[in-house]
Amino acid sequence: MLLILGLGLIVLYLIQLAMMLTGSEAPQIYLLVAGVGILTLLPALIYRKASLVYDSNPAVNQPITYTFTEEGVATKGAGFDSQMGWGQIFRVSEQKEAILLFYSKQIANPIPKRNFTEDQLQALRDLVEGVPGLAADMA
Repeated sequence: MLLILGLGLIVLYLIQLAMMLTGSEAPQIYLLVAGVGILTLLPALIYRKASLVYDSNPAVNQPITYTFTEEGVATKGAGFDSQMGWGQIFRVSEQKEAILLFYSKQIANPIPKRNFTEDQLQALRDLVEGVPGLAADMA
């Protein structure tokens, strides 16, 4: 909603600016300032909140071991050990820098590709492609 408000203020300023060319009064500069302020403030607040959550959660900064098998994915780290079958994973996607395990349309767990050897990456690609019903886009 704030993004729409910020864009609306900028559009309103541009309309006033265009009307000024036809002889109307000068546009209200506060519209531009408020619009740009809202558009920059929102991402800054989201970034700040994400940084605070990341820094306050010690488990996030701990190494995690992933084991990929034909049954699913096992994760182990400081204070947790979990198993997830392939049926519980929504999608697996390979990006330039990471493998993304999607647990839903909006929630993904990135695994940096730098942690894999080329043979491990190829084995994971082959494993994921062989899972029936799993949405995958592995390069």
